[in-house]
Amino acid sequence: MNHTTEEILYIKYANERNREFAVRTEILENIDGKRSVKKTPLYPEGKAHVAGLMEKYRRLEPDYEKVGLFCNRAEADGESVRLEYLMGESMEEYLDALLNRKKKEEAEKLLKQYIEKIQALPGQESFCMTEDFKEVFGDAKGLETMASVSNANIDMVCQNVMMDENRWTMIDYEWTFFFPVPTAFLVYRVLHYYLETHGKRSVFNKEAMYTWAGITKEEREVFHEMEQHFQRHLTSEHVPMREMYGAISPGTYPVHHLVTKEQIRRGQERMQVFFSDEKGFREERSVYYRLENGEFHGTIEIPEHTDEIRLDPCDGMGLCQIEELSFDTGTMGEIVVSDGITGDGEAYLMNAPDPQFYLGKVPKGAKKLTIHLRVVVTEADSVKINEFAGKLLANGEERLKKQKEKQQQKEARLKQEAEENFSRQAEEIARLQMELARKTEKIEQMEQTKVWKLYRKYRTIRERN
Repeated sequence: MNHTTEEILYIKYANERNREFAVRTEILENIDGKRSVKKTPLYPEGKAHVAGLMEKYRRLEPDYEKVGLFCNRAEADGESVRLEYLMGESMEEYLDALLNRKKKEEAEKLLKQYIEKIQALPGQESFCMTEDFKEVFGDAKGLETMASVSNANIDMVCQNVMMDENRWTMIDYEWTFFFPVPTAFLVYRVLHYYLETHGKRSVFNKEAMYTWAGITKEEREVFHEMEQHFQRHLTSEHVPMREMYGAISPGTYPVHHLVTKEQIRRGQERMQVFFSDEKGFREERSVYYRLENGEFHGTIEIPEHTDEIRLDPCDGMGLCQIEELSFDTGTMGEIVVSDGITGDGEAYLMNAPDPQFYLGKVPKGAKKLTIHLRVVVTEADSVKINEFAGKLLANGEERLKKQKEKQQQKEARLKQEAEENFSRQAEEIARLQMELARKTEKIEQMEQTKVWKLYRKYRTIRERN
């Protein structure tokens, strides 16, 4: 095939890997407007890795067809490999679009449908540890009872699935291995890289999804270690440029502290409020509000046709204290979903750089929302975050103690009031009994008088006549 008159539309260098895995990826367009994706090794050591795409395509294609999936077609092109350029929307983009339209159930159904296809891949056998597996994923424990596939494309993440009507095509299968890999690890990577990489996806119950997929917490920890070992396998002794600073720049002035300080200052300057309509949350239906020393105390207008409200209190990790959320209808605002951690629904540890709080449905007739909150943004490192977590737990514990004391005081007060009421009631009953006794005695005395006896005789005669 003649590709001499092609235009390069896009180029990417994966050069932070070992030389044997480093590749150049290009999107090319010929004079007829037809596009293709071309992968080329950057170094001679990488020729086998790129050429191996052909064998991976040949083995995966029949397996995928049996579960209703398709492989992006590959063809050799000298030392390079050509792949189809597919138009359409990735599964990741499609799922996110469903979430934006508040169709979480539909998104969950689709994600589960895809996972079931992976779980149904043919040729599954009990896992068997191999030296090749140890080299790539480490000597992982507890895999012996798991089902595994030997044509294992571990990169079946939603980003690599192109959707065209009912046809789902795997556009990248570079990381396919021909030794047993647990099928559950393939599923784990799909869930992990979709559910845990963006705050908007926190509407999913992550724990429930892993449980549904049959992946325990202990297995997730094993899979996490496998993933870390795999990433190290890609780089090995190669040091990515992003990690060179500390090694080649001793003694330089730590400018990053100044940058971090400025980021913290800016992160506490404003909050952003989104007002969704039938098209979901989007920038054009959002408003920025200034924070004074990290605090906001005020009432905001709710635009017409607003279905739900999302509050982005700041830009950065740290702590957010919610003092009040209330609508002008008298209804209290409630945070129904958040990517922060809270113990009491008031103080939140924000462990994501773009924290988001979803208030849910706006009450009918509501036109204003009163907000009282304060935020403290800190550096995105484990020490600072742990300090804030400790403060959060301490504050939560102190708040719970105070709530417990108030409840005990209330119970004691009610008990005392009940005892006092009982005492008063007992006294009133005793008084009424004494009054009744006195009146009974008076009646008995009156019945013994001559006048009463004559009156009673008179009434008897009258009743007879």
